[in-house]
Amino acid sequence: MLSDRINIQYSIDVEEFPSEIKRLLAKAQEHVNALHDAALPALMQTEDKSILSLNTLEEIDIVRRRLAAIDYGLSDVDHILTAYLEFKVKGQPEAETAPDPVADEEPQEHPANMLFNDLSALQEKVDELNDAKV
Repeated sequence: MLSDRINIQYSIDVEEFPSEIKRLLAKAQEHVNALHDAALPALMQTEDKSILSLNTLEEIDIVRRRLAAIDYGLSDVDHILTAYLEFKVKGQPEAETAPDPVADEEPQEHPANMLFNDLSALQEKVDELNDAKV
């Protein structure tokens, strides 16, 4: 019935987006229809003594799995539409060009050099503390 899920990533042509969205929505609709036919209404009519059973637990699990499948499907649609709309708004990425250097701008120190300077300063402090103990 409802199996484990695995995340995948793939690309499709932009022209295929509408049919992919419709396919995913149709799948979500199948789960909605199955959920409608689920046993919840019948369980609510069950006598109090019978409701506390393994059968009730199994039926609740089925309903929860169907709800999760609906949520997963709609989440997939959400991600696809978001990516598509971002693509449309931003357009196709242009080739990145290096920024023009500004003449009066000072060069930035490389992060590795900054780390080395920090470690050197730390080592000097440790040496000072060790000398003070002697």
